[in-house]
Amino acid sequence: MRLMLATAASLVAAPLSAQPTPAPRADTTQIRAAALGAIDTIERLGLADRARHIGQTMQSRLREIAARHPVVGDIRGRGAMIAVELVGPGGLEPDPETTKAVAAACHRRGLVVLTAGTFGNVLRFLPPLVIPDALLEEGLDLLGEAFDEVAN
Repeated sequence: MRLMLATAASLVAAPLSAQPTPAPRADTTQIRAAALGAIDTIERLGLADRARHIGQTMQSRLREIAARHPVVGDIRGRGAMIAVELVGPGGLEPDPETTKAVAAACHRRGLVVLTAGTFGNVLRFLPPLVIPDALLEEGLDLLGEAFDEVAN
């Protein structure tokens, strides 16, 4: 038996045996074991406390940046997942252009940031929970430099 596969260039006939085999499904025991292993790792490494610490560090440093740059309209998040909303003069209208410029300035410095939000005016952060404090501080320094370059 042959199956027709659509490709970008043409239709190609391929034997049914050439199709990938579906991955086996995990049974309930395996799923429970994986979940318990994940919970054990979270507890053993203190990742919930670490997420709180990262969030407090980031929010504090981001408030310092916001004090220098009124383009920062809001800082929000929970734990290590933080968002910074950028707004135009007056603080009401989204400012996606400045958001893109800050993200580009970060990228030039080697700091990867994501833009998000309905209007593209949010910088979103979710550092790994195992990030060393020194590396987190370095990233926040680079973010501050990017704001200083773009948002003055």
